[in-house]
Amino acid sequence: MATAGGEELATGGYHSKAAEPVLPAKLPSFVPEGVLPAAERKPHLMVRTFFDRLQRGMSTQFTKKLFSVVRCLETAVAAVDSSFKSPLQNPAPRTWGDYAHKRIPTCSKLASLEHWYEALRMLVTSWEEAEDAAVAYLQMVGEREPAAGLWPPVAEATLAQFWHEAVECFPRFEHLKDTLLYEHATLSRTHGSFRGILFVQQRIMTHVLEHVILTDGELVSKFKPACIYATSSPATASYRADSKARLAQFADGSVNLLIATVVAEEGMDVPAANCVIRFDPMISSVSFVQGRGRARQEDSSFVVLSERPDRPTSSLAAVEAQQLEIVRSFNPERVATDTRNETAAQRSRERNAREVMLTSDNASTNALAALNLYCKKTKVELQEEHSTDGKDFTCSLKYESVLRSVEATGSYGLKCRAAEGKKQAKRAAAAALLEKLSQQEP
Repeated sequence: MATAGGEELATGGYHSKAAEPVLPAKLPSFVPEGVLPAAERKPHLMVRTFFDRLQRGMSTQFTKKLFSVVRCLETAVAAVDSSFKSPLQNPAPRTWGDYAHKRIPTCSKLASLEHWYEALRMLVTSWEEAEDAAVAYLQMVGEREPAAGLWPPVAEATLAQFWHEAVECFPRFEHLKDTLLYEHATLSRTHGSFRGILFVQQRIMTHVLEHVILTDGELVSKFKPACIYATSSPATASYRADSKARLAQFADGSVNLLIATVVAEEGMDVPAANCVIRFDPMISSVSFVQGRGRARQEDSSFVVLSERPDRPTSSLAAVEAQQLEIVRSFNPERVATDTRNETAAQRSRERNAREVMLTSDNASTNALAALNLYCKKTKVELQEEHSTDGKDFTCSLKYESVLRSVEATGSYGLKCRAAEGKKQAKRAAAAALLEKLSQQEP
């Protein structure tokens, strides 16, 4: 495949960072046709929305095909394992593969079905966008050529049809390839070598992209990738990454591309890199700042390959600029002045509240209501703690402001129900605390 030059990449939305980050002005879109628009997505309804769209025939063509494969394979498993029940009823997609994995000893076909569940999960959690990742994952785990005789003829025909219609080339992977080759050539010329970090959101994607690179003749000749993430999911159980070993290899040059999740953004000492690439959209300014900060060498590159419509890179950069301005304008003397002002304001609030408390009849008839009113006027949250020693219910109340800290305790016998005992103990504590507060002038 021919690779793009600098001018072509810029036209396609790619920009490289020099001394200051040059942010992408126009990123190419890799969203499959027919996915749910971003504005209509509700994360807490993700799984329900996925299956509702399937039932109504609104899903993408790829989703329909992959789901039909899953259902066909489930039927084949159920035919030889009467106790098998589809885990798709579970609203947590991460459990689908778990269920199949645990039952492999009862039916060897489930080892294959586990992979298809994982591919389906990728579609669900990406709002059907990750068609390329699902196909690459299935190829990576060998599902394109299943063992002979594993599935009955009907299932084999369904699988053959799926792979016959599967797309071989995905724009998102092609764009990544162009970017990697361009950066490798540029940084090898300007820095002597390429040392990059490729950020993704999900652990399984680190291995998918590693597979994409290692199976591409042009990329594998230039890149020595390794994966880094914090923990393993069922889908990545056989790929547990030894992070320390990977980092050591990155440091000595035997690995020149780390494919990492957010674990490498912060909390892990990653040796200096001269290129950072964001494969998946960034969701916060923290990801923007932390990820870019990993490209520590002078004149390093920061590449953004995709972004969310509601959180464009330009907005994340603007947030970073605001944060930097706050840091630059920080004045310790002004903070001290603000503290003195807050102390004076609190003293005024407590004096006014004390006068109201001393002149109110409510303080003697309903101590708890009076105390709550006092706290409301002084803008202090009352702290409470309940306990019992086997004889009495005890309640401790604490009033703590910038001026003072006052505590009081109340008790009530165990001869009543717990709820009533706690209530009476709190009332007693409130009366005692009010008495202390009224005796102390702020």
